[in-house]
Amino acid sequence: MRRLFLACCLGACATAPAERGKEPARVAKKKVTKLHFAPTVIVAHVPKPAQPDKAPDPLQGLEARELDERARLAAAGGRWEEALRAWNRVLAGYPDSLERSFALFGSADALQNLGRCLEALPRLAEFMDGLDPSEDPEDYVDALFRKGVCTAEKRDYGAVEEIFRELLEDFAMPTEMTIAAHISLGVSLFMQGQLAAAETQLAAGLSLYRARQAQEFLEVQYYLGQAHFYLGEADRARFRQVDLGRTETADEMANRLDDKCDHLLAAQKHYVQGIYARHRGWATASAHQVGTMYDDLYQHIQGIPMPSDLTPLQQELYREELTKKTVILLKKAMRTWSAGLDFATRTGTDNQWVRKTRERLKTIKETYLSDYLRPKQAEQALQAQILAEKEGRVLEGLGLPRVQPGPSGIAWVTHEGGDFQMGRNYGPAVERPMHTVRVRGFQISRTEITVTQYKACVQDGLCSEPDSGYA
Repeated sequence: MRRLFLACCLGACATAPAERGKEPARVAKKKVTKLHFAPTVIVAHVPKPAQPDKAPDPLQGLEARELDERARLAAAGGRWEEALRAWNRVLAGYPDSLERSFALFGSADALQNLGRCLEALPRLAEFMDGLDPSEDPEDYVDALFRKGVCTAEKRDYGAVEEIFRELLEDFAMPTEMTIAAHISLGVSLFMQGQLAAAETQLAAGLSLYRARQAQEFLEVQYYLGQAHFYLGEADRARFRQVDLGRTETADEMANRLDDKCDHLLAAQKHYVQGIYARHRGWATASAHQVGTMYDDLYQHIQGIPMPSDLTPLQQELYREELTKKTVILLKKAMRTWSAGLDFATRTGTDNQWVRKTRERLKTIKETYLSDYLRPKQAEQALQAQILAEKEGRVLEGLGLPRVQPGPSGIAWVTHEGGDFQMGRNYGPAVERPMHTVRVRGFQISRTEITVTQYKACVQDGLCSEPDSGYA
């Protein structure tokens, strides 16, 4: 019954109407238009650093005549890169213009001044092809001379000889160019091993300079320095040919040594004149070669075989005496090279000769130390030891205690006792009359001594205690 009652109650609850809540107010619906877009892709770009605006080309749009004028102005001011650009523009853009011939020669001149001589040769050749030497002798000579200078950089000395012979034999040239042609011809002959012919041409250039220098202003320092340098080189070649080792007698050795030294002095004279020519490059080269000759002579003498009949001890003494006699050559080389480096420093010169000199000077200083200075110092120490022993024996003979070397390191000189005349029979009264004084033997330091040495001498028992007031 209880279960039936519960079931009836549940059924009544399920069918009972529930209380409705209030219905919310209706919201008016708006019509929404949906738009569809294509997907957006975002790409990040790294900003480039700001660059300065490119300068406009000052040669753009200029005619051949205007380009040539710009090039000439730049060349007159020594702005060779700027001049070369303008003339190159003429050659590239106006191949049929009248200015092309000017541009060929001008650009060759610019290249030569920029140290690009080999690039100038084809331009000079094309320029000369358009000239008639009989109608334009000045331009032809100028171009041919420059061709000779640039050909020398190719080391084609046979061609260089032909060029300068043609100039000297077929054309009249200004004095400066004639001097330069003689000297350039001489250098080309020297490079081909024709020493006598080279010296003739070099001397001709120098003679012409001396004959005209009073009447004309001749700015040929480069060629003067070059001429003296190669005259020195000719004598240095003869100097090197004299072999002191190929001798059998002392007289033959002496004669060969005289010949070698004569060539050395002749070469040195030319090198010194090369220094006085006031061209920095040839001056440093000449100074280097002077020092080199002295060093070469020293090394050559040191390498001469010793007489075969000497004992080992005699050979050692022979070598020591030989070094003492010839070390002056090393000193001369060091002085010359040091002076050359000082000159280079003062003038701001730095070239291959300066670098060679610096290396050779470093080497020769080591030679001087090892061959002469260190052995000399060892010899001096040995002689000092022998002298100390001798002084010790003298002291013993005088009945005085023999001085033994101690930590003081003082070198003693011994004076024997005896009678001495002191004073004089004229002059101040304190010095009159002359009289005899007997002095005991005594010792005195050979050099000034320091306080430390004196204290060490006292500790050794060789010196007395200082008097009162000694600091």
